[in-house]
Amino acid sequence: MKVELRHPKTLEKNKLILTEGADAGWFWFWAYKKYRDCDCQVVDFGGINELAAELKVLIRMSGFDAVDTILIMRDAETDASAAVQSIKSSLSAVSLEVPAGPFAFVDGTPRVAYALFPGYDADGTALLNGTLEDLVMLSVNPQEPLCQCVDSFLTCVESNGDALKWKHKARLYAYLAGTNKCAGAKLGESAKMNVWNWEHPVF
Repeated sequence: MKVELRHPKTLEKNKLILTEGADAGWFWFWAYKKYRDCDCQVVDFGGINELAAELKVLIRMSGFDAVDTILIMRDAETDASAAVQSIKSSLSAVSLEVPAGPFAFVDGTPRVAYALFPGYDADGTALLNGTLEDLVMLSVNPQEPLCQCVDSFLTCVESNGDALKWKHKARLYAYLAGTNKCAGAKLGESAKMNVWNWEHPVF
């Protein structure tokens, strides 16, 4: 696998994984190595509003004609339905095949899929609002003492100041800060350190 943090100079693999940000890119790089060492290229497309522009660049690059698979990974944020429409519009704008929904490929040249995090609810019927950080924390037992400490800490913080704007990030990094192994680590680094239970059903 190959990771390009932004704007790759060349397309060297025929399978592309487009991720929202460099940290997410490294997370999925290490996650994929846990499941299989897929011969693909990970490309950071930037923020949620930059996907369309990045796709326009990629389809004009040398080597794109050999690409047979594209997988887009991004957060649902506060409106999963709007996130779905944004991805579909970005794909349509560059005449790529548009999957009917997340987590399933649509045939085409290349074939395309997108994943939206944290994914579906427990019933598998409704997409949840949220982020990759929310998905990762769903793999942790909420009854674990450290989780309870983290939740108490965040409640204390918000009761003594403004509401946390990026609570999903605060929760994840407070959790990592409470471990000897991963204090100060970013999400991608924690994946490399094998902190998360990759066999958990949420993954």
